[in-house]
Parts: sequence; structure tokens; C-alpha cells
Amino acid sequence: LRMKPHTRSAEVENLLAELGEVLGSTGEVYNMLTNADVEFPTVEDPDGEPQPITLNNFTTLQEDPNREFRRDVYETFYDEWEAYRNSIAAAYKNSVKTDVKLARARNYDTAREAALDGPNVPVEVYDTLVDTVDENPDLEVYEHYFDDVLRMKPHTRSAEVENLLAEYDQAREWVTGAVEPLGEEYQSWLADGLDSRWVDVYETDNKQSGAYSGGTYDSQPFILMNYQDDVASMYTLAHELGHSLHSEYTSEHQPHIYSSYEIFVAEVASTVNETLLTHHLLDVVEDETLRRHVLNQYLERFRSTLFRQTMFAEFEHETHRLEENGEALTADRLDEVYGDLKRKYYANADVDDRIAREWMRIPHFYRAFYVYQYSTGISAAVALAQNILEEGEPAAERYREFLASGSREYPLELLETAGVDMTSSDPIEAAIGTYDEFLDEFAELL
Repeated sequence: LRMKPHTRSAEVENLLAELGEVLGSTGEVYNMLTNADVEFPTVEDPDGEPQPITLNNFTTLQEDPNREFRRDVYETFYDEWEAYRNSIAAAYKNSVKTDVKLARARNYDTAREAALDGPNVPVEVYDTLVDTVDENPDLEVYEHYFDDVLRMKPHTRSAEVENLLAEYDQAREWVTGAVEPLGEEYQSWLADGLDSRWVDVYETDNKQSGAYSGGTYDSQPFILMNYQDDVASMYTLAHELGHSLHSEYTSEHQPHIYSSYEIFVAEVASTVNETLLTHHLLDVVEDETLRRHVLNQYLERFRSTLFRQTMFAEFEHETHRLEENGEALTADRLDEVYGDLKRKYYANADVDDRIAREWMRIPHFYRAFYVYQYSTGISAAVALAQNILEEGEPAAERYREFLASGSREYPLELLETAGVDMTSSDPIEAAIGTYDEFLDEFAELL
């Protein structure tokens, strides 16, 4: 009944279903172009050896201790994107146009309203996220620490904190230890999954970039990784295992019809693991260098999840608004929109033409209004993790029940049952408060 105003006749619904693969083709074209056809140049590393640049190792190379090498990688990487900017702009323009036309076909006022209506999330939740982040200057504070203390450009700042290795076996041990507060069942399930080869660990030629967890209702999870033997990869492993355990709990306790779950809650399960990993490492690690690196990694992930994904959410909202108002989304216009947001969120950074085209390398933009859920997810996850660490088993039990609920209820209702109200700004403000605490501890170690 809730969707009745947006459900068309049987004939129209059948036609839209038949066109589904075609209407989603821009994302497929983008993925084939960036993952299979584009080959990034090779640069010379500080030892004079050739170093290929890939989508998977770009971030790791940006953390190399040699600043000139980092700059060479940065400039070479984004200069290569320039060669494809008009093609990628055309793909993204048509992706946005598809979102807008489908929303209108289903009697929605905007594409954003249509995207959020499926999981029954009011657009006010989206606006509250953006407004709350906009009102907090914490990202600028983080930038100041690196500008003033480390004397470096923000886009290469994390390299100035020692780039420590985290080999896969060590990462497994730390991640398994980190989830102990979630209960023996959860911890054992995760450990058994690692022993059962859920994870495709390392990067290989032509392997899809990034990381994700997949599977079916009656299969084990399958985790794609491109593990780089660093702390960032360890956090990604914890993140994807959160998705996998969420799927396992849901499949174990729900019939097939309720066995899936919305992205809005999926990113909570993954980020709870990241938050617990940070607390665990700060509890068990005494070495100041490693503690500094753990804090830097968490602050960076917090920045890239809450602040950066909210910036992405603003970009998506603006590009769809421009299309809805009949304005052409050219490559130049997209650079302008993205560059302005970069200057807003990174007030102390030198935003050049290269970083203004960063939008070209974000595959999530082809799943409209997806990325804001990373930001709401980390806000809810920090609140839930804090409850678990403070209350112990009662909070852990509520959390496991949340994981086991699948899609039996809408996301906001599930989270409220677990103890978080995402219709208010409170979880977002509390998450930023936790960020402040870690930021202060990090500053003391510099």
C-alpha cells in the first residue's frame, strides 16, 4: 500500500523490468572501461625501479614516505584520467538522466526521493546528515594538525605517519580478537570463516579493484580483497567480514524472503567491526609508533567515511538537481561542482585541476544515492560499538538480534530496536565527538 502511488500499470511495470539491464548499462560500461581497458602508466620509484600504478595500489603508493614520489604518482594517475574525461562524463550524465526519468515515471518529485523511498528512509535523514556535518569544523581541525605539525599537503598527509606493514596472518589475529565483545558465537563464526577460505586475498592481473563481500542465501560468503599488507587493508578485511557475518546471521535466522538487507544497515555491520578493531588495537598495542598509525588510520577512515562520503552525497544531490532543472552535465560542469565541494570540505587544501576530476574514479556514483549510507552507517556503528563496550553482553545481544533480523523491518526500525535513532542528529554528533577524542589522543602522540 505504501508504494501504490508509485506503482504503474502491469504493462508499464513489465516494460520497466524488461529495460532494467539496458537502463543500468552506463555503470557496466564505466566498470569495464576503468577495470579492464584503462592502463595507468608506470612511474619510477625512489630506488629507480619501475612501479606500475593501478586502481588498487594508488592509495598505498600515496602513503610512501618519499614526498616527490607521491607527487609523481598523484600527477601521473590523475593526468591519465584526463584522457577519458568526456567519455566518463557522458556515462555519468546518462546515469543521472536515467535516475531522473525513472523517478518521474514512478511519480516521484525527485530522483533522491525515489532512491530513498524503497527502504522507507525520509529525505530529512539525508538532509540532517549533510547539515550536521556542515556545522562541524572537525575535518578542518584534522587538516590543521597535518598542515601545522607535519608541514605537508593534505592529499598526501597520511604518509608522514609511518607506513607500517600489517601482513595478512597478523591482520587475521587482530581482527578476530577485536570482535570478542560481540560474543563467542560471533567470534568463532568469523574465525571459522577465515579458516574456510572465505577470502580471496591478494591482487592479481585484471582482478576487479576494491573489496566486497558476496554470496547467496544457501552458500558461504565470498570476500574479494586486494590485500596490500598494510593497516588500511586490515581495516578493509574487518569491514568486509562485518558484511559476511551480517549475511550469515540473516540467512541462519530468516526465510529467504527476508534474507537480504538494505545498504542503510549493511554499512552499520561493517563499520562496527572497524570501530571495535580500533579500540582493540589501542588496548593491546603499547608501541607508540603503531598506536599513532592506528589512530591515523581510524581518523583517515572516519574522514573518508563520514566527511568524504557526505561530500559525495552533496555531489550526487547537486548533479541530480541540475539534471532535474534541465542543466547540461558536461565534464567541465562536473569538475566545477566537485571542485567547489572539495574547497568547501578541505578549506586548507590546494584544490588543483587534477583533484577536481576525482569524481571520475568513484564507481559508487553509478548507484545513485548510495554513498550517504556510509556516513549514516558509521554514525550508527560508533554509537552501537560504544554501547557494546560499555554495557557488555546485553548490548551485544541486541546487536546480534539486529544482524539476525534481515529485512523483516525497515532499516530505521531495525536500528531503533538495536538502540540508535537515525532520524535525529544525535548519533552523528556523538560520532563526531568520538572522532574528537581520538583526534586529541593522536595530537598528543605527534
